Amino acid sequence: MQLPDIDISKGELRDATRLALQSALAAAIMFSLMKVTGMPERFIGVLSAVMVIQPTAGAAMSEAKDRFVSTLVGAAIGFACLALMPSGYGTAAALALSMLAINFVAGFKPEWRYGTVAAVALALGSGSDVMQTAIDRSLAIGVGVVIGTLVSLIVWRESSEKRTMRHLRRAMDALAGYVDRAIDRVGDRAGDRSSSDEDLRGDYTASISDAREASAAIHMNDSAFYDDQIDNVDQIWGAARSIDRIGKADDSFGEELIDRIDAVSRNSCKVLTALGNGEQPDYGILDDIDRGVQEARDLALNDEGRGDLHHAAKGALVYTLGQLADALRNLSDEMTGRQKSA
Repeated sequence: MQLPDIDISKGELRDATRLALQSALAAAIMFSLMKVTGMPERFIGVLSAVMVIQPTAGAAMSEAKDRFVSTLVGAAIGFACLALMPSGYGTAAALALSMLAINFVAGFKPEWRYGTVAAVALALGSGSDVMQTAIDRSLAIGVGVVIGTLVSLIVWRESSEKRTMRHLRRAMDALAGYVDRAIDRVGDRAGDRSSSDEDLRGDYTASISDAREASAAIHMNDSAFYDDQIDNVDQIWGAARSIDRIGKADDSFGEELIDRIDAVSRNSCKVLTALGNGEQPDYGILDDIDRGVQEARDLALNDEGRGDLHHAAKGALVYTLGQLADALRNLSDEMTGRQKSA
């Protein structure tokens, strides 16, 4: 049997190593604390400490907040069910009633689904010690969440801002390759599509999705800057996709226009590569891109036969090329401005 190819990037290996280390420390610290203090419910406590660990400190804080709130909600639902059938707790009927209530609520607030742990803790307690069981298990959950969050904040901390930029730079690297290949195919009806095209699309889609997820977990700073950069990169991606589709629909754009488009492509890739490496691009290259777009626009406007579909394709191509140039300049201005102010 042939084993599947496993392609693991340095970033993925780093994330896996960090999460493994943080989880191991959180589990060990929580277990030791519970053993020293004599706290019961060690299984639930250790599980809570480990499950709150997330890829970034911001995400861990969000998870901790959700765990605290959901635990309170689950406990409240458990006590309400206990009031309805105090003699039936510790039975299947009590468990079913609690799960019915907490999962109904979780249907409207999915982040409260973790409240099932507290609800189950109450439902499975005996009638005589249900209150003490609820207190012990809720305390174990709460302390576990605190320990897991502290480990995420202190041990090999990964900020959501740093993670957002790391994924965004990976997206720009993939985008540079796609822009180069897409514009290189302008006027080629055959439109050679290799497996590397799918790889670039897959890398871009995964990276931009990861960047959005990391940006959503930012709490310490304003996430607007990062959201704007993600949108700028996505606009460049959309423009490149449109150029790819328009370019392969017509194979008679003319060598002069294609030369201008190729120059814009090469310079765009230089800017994206520089930004992807965390470097400040040469603004002379951005000026060359704008100049190339304007020359391509002039060629399209001076073309004969303005009413035919061929001219319409040229106009659409040049217009989309301008959108790519505008988004690229916005991205460069905002990212380099941020670097100077940092």
